Amino acid sequence: NFPLDLAAVEVPSIDG
Repeated sequence: NFPLDLAAVEVPSIDG
């Protein structure tokens, strides 16, 4: 989803 650490809870795009 969002390439942010906050979105790591979902699908780690980049920062995740």
